[in-house]
Amino acid sequence: MFVLSLQSVIQLLLLLPGAAPGPECPAIIILGSTGDLVRRYIWEAIWGTFTVETPVNIVATTREDKTGLLDSLNDELKCSSKEDCPREKMAMWKKCTASYLLKNEKDYQKLNDFLETASARCGCVESQRLFYLAVPPSAYASISHHVHQYTRPQGGGVPLKVVLEKPFGGTLSEALHLVHQLQASLQEEEIFRVDHYLGKMAVQAILNFRCSQTKLNEYFSSDQIARIDVTAAESLTVALRTGYFDQYGTIRDMLQNHLTQLLLMATISLPQNCLDTQEIEASKLVLLKSVSTAVRRRALIGQYAGYRDHVIADGGGRGSRTVTFATAVLTSSSSQWAGTKFVLTSGKALSHKSTHVRIAFKVDQDGCHREIIFIIHEDGGLDPGVVFSERISDLIDYKQSDVHQIDGSDYQILRDGCGYIYLPCHSCGLDAYSNVIQSALEGDTSVFVSSAVLLESWRVWTGLVEEIDSSKEQPIIYDTSNLSTLAFTPWHEL
Repeated sequence: MFVLSLQSVIQLLLLLPGAAPGPECPAIIILGSTGDLVRRYIWEAIWGTFTVETPVNIVATTREDKTGLLDSLNDELKCSSKEDCPREKMAMWKKCTASYLLKNEKDYQKLNDFLETASARCGCVESQRLFYLAVPPSAYASISHHVHQYTRPQGGGVPLKVVLEKPFGGTLSEALHLVHQLQASLQEEEIFRVDHYLGKMAVQAILNFRCSQTKLNEYFSSDQIARIDVTAAESLTVALRTGYFDQYGTIRDMLQNHLTQLLLMATISLPQNCLDTQEIEASKLVLLKSVSTAVRRRALIGQYAGYRDHVIADGGGRGSRTVTFATAVLTSSSSQWAGTKFVLTSGKALSHKSTHVRIAFKVDQDGCHREIIFIIHEDGGLDPGVVFSERISDLIDYKQSDVHQIDGSDYQILRDGCGYIYLPCHSCGLDAYSNVIQSALEGDTSVFVSSAVLLESWRVWTGLVEEIDSSKEQPIIYDTSNLSTLAFTPWHEL
């Protein structure tokens, strides 16, 4: 007996005379819908991309009771005005969102039919199928297998995409094992590994700025640049959040991924076409292969006072040696960067929040360094953008109407008594997860991490984390009164 699926029936009906084809729309299936990540970021990000004219078919799955799931997620939408939450959009949104109980293999087998019904209810024809895995990495292999076996679109007309959240392993061997597990079910072009720092428009603006600066790029080498600092400092502790963090620590959580990506954005050789994401990824891989492995003698580790109490309060064990602060110095064997120090630093419970990349030139006049600072986030008055010393303004192309002259004495990130020019980022309004969702739907891989770059990054960092894990060394205990101990001096000895 020959049986047509519901989607096939819909397609046939659309071919009948007078039948108006519905619009194409992507289907997003979220796994882990009850988790904090979905509630705080992903649901809102999908809402931001959703319009009445370009709807998205959204299925929030759960392994638990799905009763009230959509209502609880919709309660998280930030609708401060009728403009933010227009009635027509909300009506279409509710028509195009559904919940689904996904507990076992049989549920995956039924998911295809459910998606076809959901698309029909949304009034559109499925154009792509995107699974967003907001679940622990230990579940990636089995989920990917079930997605491939039971819910892969047939016929090749509807692309499959699987979006994954970090961590992607805790060492090179773990990452390699995870890569092999995923490759058993998915093609590389179907895997979208999220690094939400790459989703930040201010991070993408680093490369955009460099691509617009012909003269400046001639100076981006060890002949002119002494050191590059990549910093992500946080003022908050991880109180009530140590369950995940205590397993990984700052090096795995920040340096191996986010800060390494920031370093690459600032240092890669620019391809002929700056819009070609494959060329950019290839440039990242070339540079990363030249970067030295991180070693203990060129690293400093610390733990904020009170961290162990926070671990115990969250149900963890006593005497945790997990690193909450780390600085590591890397070098490159490439002809472009040999001799330049790459200094990556991240920590919790520091004096203020700041994420930036500082390019320090060799010549230092009257105590005022020649430098460029890419600001991703800065508590204290400076929005995302580029700050550069007045002394190098002749190297940089910019419009006078777009810049502001500022005094370094007014900002903690800058040097007292030195003149700077500030170029704000006017295109940095889109939040990171909205950019992640939008890029995934568009197939833009610039905000995702390839298998090759992932593994090469773990090659750089695995030796250091394994040495720290296997030793009995205690990290330096710090608080705001002794932050000066968290500094390398003198730098020339490193």
